[in-house]
Amino acid sequence: MTPRSALPAIRCRDRLEVITRHSVIILTLILTGLQATADLAIVVADKAPLYRASRIAGTIGEGEVAFVKTHDSEPDWLYVIIDDTSYEARKKYFRVRSDLTVALERTQLEINQKLRTINERIRDNTGRLQSLRSYIFVVEWDRAAYYRQPKWDVTTGAGVVRQSALGAGATHHVTVKQDYHFHRKIRSGKASRMIRAWEDEMAQIETENRDLNASRQALNETLTREQTQLEQITDRFERFAHQKETYLRDYYVLQSRSANLFQQKRKVRELRRGAIVRAEPSPDYDDRLKVISGGDVFDSPARSYRSHDQIELQFLVRTARLKDALAAAVREFELLRTFEAMYDSFIEDSAYTAALSGEFVPFRHGLHSDFQRPPRNAYWIVAPYGSEEVVNRLKLRRTHRRWKDEREDLHTRIYEKDREIEVLERDLLTAEQQYDALNRRLADSEYSRASTR
Repeated sequence: MTPRSALPAIRCRDRLEVITRHSVIILTLILTGLQATADLAIVVADKAPLYRASRIAGTIGEGEVAFVKTHDSEPDWLYVIIDDTSYEARKKYFRVRSDLTVALERTQLEINQKLRTINERIRDNTGRLQSLRSYIFVVEWDRAAYYRQPKWDVTTGAGVVRQSALGAGATHHVTVKQDYHFHRKIRSGKASRMIRAWEDEMAQIETENRDLNASRQALNETLTREQTQLEQITDRFERFAHQKETYLRDYYVLQSRSANLFQQKRKVRELRRGAIVRAEPSPDYDDRLKVISGGDVFDSPARSYRSHDQIELQFLVRTARLKDALAAAVREFELLRTFEAMYDSFIEDSAYTAALSGEFVPFRHGLHSDFQRPPRNAYWIVAPYGSEEVVNRLKLRRTHRRWKDEREDLHTRIYEKDREIEVLERDLLTAEQQYDALNRRLADSEYSRASTR
C-alpha cells in the first residue's frame, strides 16, 4: 500500500508527465501542420546556417534537401524543418522546388526566343552572303562586257569624165563602211570599288555569324545545364520523399590515379582509377565522402571522385556543345559548296566564251541567268539602240584564270571544313560511347541506381 505522504508527489509527477505528453503532441501537430503546408527545397550554398532563438543551432550542406515554409514575418527568411525540428534560415541559401520549375520555364522561354532570333539572323546572313557572292561574279563578268553599236561611215568622190551618145559628163561614187562603237557595261574602277565593298560586307557578315554561333552555343549549353540540373534535383526530391536516410547516395567514379579508404583515420584499402563506388557526402568533413562498400563504411577524399550526376551533366553539356558546333560547321560547309557551284558555272561559261575566235565575241543568251544580279541602280545602263552585248575575250580569259585560282583556294577551305566536321562527329561519337560504357558498368555493378531512391 502506498503511503499517504507519497500520494501528492505521485500525482504531481503524473501531472508533469501528462503536461509533457500534451506539449509533445501539440508540438508534433504544429510541425506536422508546417510540414503539410511546406515545400521541398535544396541548399545551393556551401553551407546554410540554421537558427533557433536567434542563435546558430547547426548547418545544412550544399545539395541537401529539407522541407521549408515561408516565414511569417521575415520575407527573406524561411522555416526549415529537419527531423521534426523547426529552424530559421536565410532564403538566399535555398531553392524551393516550385520556384525552380517556374525559373526553368522562364529561362526556357527567354532562351528559345533568343535562339529563334539568332537562327533567323544566321539564315538571313547566309542568304545575303550568297547574294553578294553572286553580285561579285556578275560584275566581274560584266567588267569584260561591252555594248557593240554599229555605225556607218559614208564617203563620196568625183569620177572620171566619160563620153557617151548623150554627151560628156562626170560620175560620182559613194563608199559606205561599217564600223562599231563600243560602250562599257561598267567601268573597271567602279567595278573594283563595288566588289571591294561587297567583299568587306561579306567579311563583316562572316564575323557576325561566328559571334552568333558562339552565342547560340552558349545559350544551348545554358539551357541543357538548367534542364539537366532540374531533372537531377527533382530526382533527389523524389529520393528524399521515399528514403530520407539514403537520398544523398549516388554512384561516384574515381577520377584520380588512386584513392585511399579510411576507417577511424586508418588506411584499410586502396582504389584504382575508374573504380565505381556508392557514396554520399560525409556529415563530419566537407572534403570527404562516406563510401559504402561490402557493407562497410569508409572515408575517402572527395576531390578524387566525380558523382554520376556530375558526369551526366558534364556529358550532356559537352554533347550539346559538340552538336551545336557540328551544326554550325555543316552550315558553313554547305555555303562553301554553294560558292563552289557558282565558281564551276562561271568558269565553264568563261572557258566556252574565251575559246571563241575574235577579240570581241557575242554574249550567249541565257548565260548565268539563274544568278542574282546587283540592283539596277548599281550600274546598269540602257543598251544603246541597235546594239548587242559582246565580251572582250582577252579580258575574260584573265578573269577565267583568276577564278580557277580562287576555286583552288576554295577547295582547300572545303577540305578543311570537311575534316573539321569529321573530327566533331568522331568526338561526339566517342563521348556517347564512353558515357554508354559507363552506364553499362553502372548497370552491371552490385547496386542499381534505383536502389538509392
